[in-house]
Parts: sequence; structure tokens; C-alpha cells
Amino acid sequence: IVAHSLYKAHAFLSSGSVVDRIRAPEPLDLGQPVRFLDALAGFAAALALFTGIGWLFGYTPAADPAVLGLGAVMVMGVMLLVTQGLSGATRSAMLGRCLAGAAVVTTLYFALQAGARAVLGSAVPQIPTPDRTGLAVVLVAVASFAAVTVAQLLAPLWLTRPGFQAVRIHFANGLYANLVWNRMIGAFRIASR
Repeated sequence: IVAHSLYKAHAFLSSGSVVDRIRAPEPLDLGQPVRFLDALAGFAAALALFTGIGWLFGYTPAADPAVLGLGAVMVMGVMLLVTQGLSGATRSAMLGRCLAGAAVVTTLYFALQAGARAVLGSAVPQIPTPDRTGLAVVLVAVASFAAVTVAQLLAPLWLTRPGFQAVRIHFANGLYANLVWNRMIGAFRIASR
């Protein structure tokens, strides 16, 4: 929750710079497409960091499926960071910084999990082992984040295609689900007096 809050605060506070970049005379850099091997190496590095640091903190898939399910989503975010380090022009310097940042983020994830467990102790009930439905929900959540990660990796390829630009508007508006919901609950009706 804290990481999400910081991310949203950064997005809000840096939103003004987007206007400056659009008004700038030079074209925006849409980024280079990510090579498949770079993405695969980034995923392997993120998974290795997660597994190794998790092992150091004593987390195993059998004992803590919820922590590891949420961690799988974090692995995808770390993968994007490492993949950017692999794709840059100054690979060695950038890769070292990206791997160090990924290691810090992964260590903080497990440290916060361990800290919360130590502070809260028995005050919070133990997370039950998920049944088939619970596992299916976790798998759907992880698969959704995996799809978003793949879309982020492929975005530089798609941004120049007219078909994607046409569809992007609809996805940016959430496929108008909010509009449909507001109509269903009558949010647009004018109250009579």
C-alpha cells in the first residue's frame, strides 16, 4: 500500500512535466522494442532474486502461498526494471544499477513481510491455505499482471500502429464499464422534486 501510494504521488507530482515534453520541439522517444532474450534474462534474474532472497528470509511456497502469490506480481515489476537495464545502450553500468535496485526492492518486500509478522504476531489471524477457488483467483491475478507486463514490453512496437491507436482510446476509458455501471444504477437520472 505504501509503495502504491508513493507511485501515485510521483505520478501526480510529475504530471506537469508531460505537458512540457509534448510541447518540446524534439519528438518523444517511444523507446526501443525489447528483445525476447533480454526479457527472458530479466525474468530469470528477477525470479532468481526473489527465490534467493525469499529463501534467506525463510519463505517457501508450501508455507506461505499468499506471500509468494503477491511476490509473483512483484517479480514482474522487477523484471521490467532489469529488462530496461539489459536493453539500454550503456548496458554494463545500467544493468548493475538496475540489478542493485531490484535486489533492494525484493529485500524490502520480504523485510516488510517479516516485520509485519513480527510486529503483529498473533494479533492477525493466520492466512488459511487457499483451496482450489482461492488458487484459481491467485492464478488469474498473476496471469492478469503477466498480460500487462507483456503489453508494456510490446508497447513500443504497438504505438505506431493505427489499429492499436484506435483501440487504445477504448482501453484507456476502461471499455466504458463505469458508464455502463452508472446507467445501471441510475446515476444519470435527474431527481424530480
